[in-house]
Amino acid sequence: MILSVEELDRTIEYTYFSRAAAVGSVGYAAFYPTPLAVITAIALSTLALAEQFAKLTDPKSMTQYVVTKLAATIGLALISAVVFQLLFSLPVTAASVCVHAAWIILPSLVITGLQSMLLSHFFCEVTMTSAKFIELMQSGQPLGYQKITVIGDVTLDKIDHLKELPDHLTIRGNLKIEQCYHLASLGNSLTVEGNLDCHCSMSSVTVGNHLRVTGEVDFGNTCLTAIGDHCSMGGGFMGTSVGLATIGICFKVGGRLILSSRRLTSIGDGLSVGGSVHIDHCSKLTSLPKEMSAEGLYVTSCKNLVSLPEGMRIALDLVISGCPYLTTVPNRALIGRNIEFSSCMRLTELPAWVTGLGATSDKRVRKVHLGLKNLSIPTLRRLIGGWAEGVEVTWPGDLAYECFPKAEQVPEDVDWRCPISFIDFLTDLDRETHQPVLYEGRIYNFSDFIEYYNDKGISPFSRQPVVIKKLRRVDLPQRVVTRA
Repeated sequence: MILSVEELDRTIEYTYFSRAAAVGSVGYAAFYPTPLAVITAIALSTLALAEQFAKLTDPKSMTQYVVTKLAATIGLALISAVVFQLLFSLPVTAASVCVHAAWIILPSLVITGLQSMLLSHFFCEVTMTSAKFIELMQSGQPLGYQKITVIGDVTLDKIDHLKELPDHLTIRGNLKIEQCYHLASLGNSLTVEGNLDCHCSMSSVTVGNHLRVTGEVDFGNTCLTAIGDHCSMGGGFMGTSVGLATIGICFKVGGRLILSSRRLTSIGDGLSVGGSVHIDHCSKLTSLPKEMSAEGLYVTSCKNLVSLPEGMRIALDLVISGCPYLTTVPNRALIGRNIEFSSCMRLTELPAWVTGLGATSDKRVRKVHLGLKNLSIPTLRRLIGGWAEGVEVTWPGDLAYECFPKAEQVPEDVDWRCPISFIDFLTDLDRETHQPVLYEGRIYNFSDFIEYYNDKGISPFSRQPVVIKKLRRVDLPQRVVTRA
C-alpha cells in the first residue's frame, strides 16, 4: 500500500493518540515519579518519537512504515533503559538494560498492533464517488488504499499515463475505458457491477486474476493478451483479439463465448459457459479444458487440435469441423442433443457412447452427422449396426460397401433393376463392377443409393428418412439373360 505523510496526517487522526498518551504519562510521572509511572512515560514517549521518525522517512509502503517504526522503537528503548537506570541509580548491566528495554518495547508492540488493525480498517478500504476516482486517476498520483469501492459509472478516456488499474477495485456501475494507449493491465480482483467496455486499440492488455463482471464484457479492438485465473462474467465474452494467448483456470461466462485467435495456446481447466462456445481458427490450440461445460460446443478450423476433453458436458449440440489432427474423442462425455463430426481426417475411431445415445431427454430425434472418410472398417460396422432408436444418422463421407452385413435372404420376386440408375444386375455385362444392396425390399446400386441418401436423406420410394443400419449387401444370382 502506498503511503504519504500528508495522507497519514489527514486520514488517520487516531495516530495522534500516542503523542497524547506520551504527554499525559510524562505529566503523571512528574507529579508521582514512581518507577512504574516513569517507565510507562518512557515507553509511550519512545513510541511517539519512533512514530514521528517513521513518518519523516517518507515510507512507500505499509511494511516499510511498520518496520521503520519498530526499528526506531527498539533503538530508542535501549537508550531509554540506560537513562532509566541512571535516573534511579541502578547498576547498568547488559542484562538489566535488556530487561528494562523489553518493558519499554512491550507496550509499544501492543499499540503498534492496534494501530495496524485500525489502518487496515480505516485506511486500506475506502469508498468514493466516480467523479473523485476519475480525478485521482487523471492526476496520476499513487492511490494509498488496498481496496477501493467506487459508486457510479466510471469512464476513463484519453489518460496517457494510465498503465494499470489498482488491485481490489470495485466499480458499482459500468466501467468504460477508451483511448488509454499505455494501459497494460486491469489489475487483480477487479469487480464491475455492470458492463465492462475496453477500447484501447494500441494497447496490449492483460486481465488479472479474479475478475468479476456482472454484465457484458466488450474489449472491442483492444489487443487482449491474457486472462487470469478465476475470472467470471455474467454476460457473453468475445475473445477475437489476435494477441490472446492464454485463458486461466475456472473461467466462467454466463452468456456465449466466442474465441478466435491464432495465438491462443491454452484454456485452463474448469471452463463453464452458460451459453454456447464457438472456437474458430485457433491454430495453436491443441486441447480443450477438462470437465468443461457449456450449452453448445462448436469448434471449426482448429488445425492442431488433437483431442476433446474428458468428461465434457454439453447441454445441446456438439459440432467439430475442419480439425485435421483430431485423433481422440473422450470415452466419457454427456451430449444433450445433436452431434456432428466432419473433415477430421485423422479421426479413425469413435467411442461406444456415440452409438449408445438414443433420443434426447425431451423425446426429440437426435441427429448425428458423420462426415468422416477415414473411419476404420470395424468402427464403421459397429456404428452402422449399433444406433439406438430415436437417432437420425447422416453419412456424407465415404461409406465402404464392406461395412454392411449381408442380407440373410432376398425376396424371390425382387426386381433386380436399380430404380435410381436403372441398372439391371441380371443383364448388364458390367454388373460385376456394381455393388447391389437391399433396402426395404428393393435392390439398388450401392453408390447410387448412397449418393441419393447423402443428397436427400430419404428413401426413394417410401420418402421416409433412411435408417442406414437396415441397408444390406446381397450376392448376385446367376445371369439369366445374356446380351448378344
